[in-house]
Amino acid sequence: MNIVNAKQQGFSIVELMIALVISIGTIGGLFSIYLKTRTTQELTEANSRIQESGRFAMEYLKRDIRMIG
Repeated sequence: MNIVNAKQQGFSIVELMIALVISIGTIGGLFSIYLKTRTTQELTEANSRIQESGRFAMEYLKRDIRMIG
């Protein structure tokens, strides 16, 4: 016969497993968000460098055209 004590303390193995699964899922989701954010940041920086190069080229061409004409 198994008598359950009203003042039982601690967690059961099932509760610990559920908490572990929830924690792993949360950490996995956060890591996925981190990776996507990092990829987006890298793409944004690359686009900024391309735009800056384009602006430099346009200014260079404008200067040359003004000197010619």
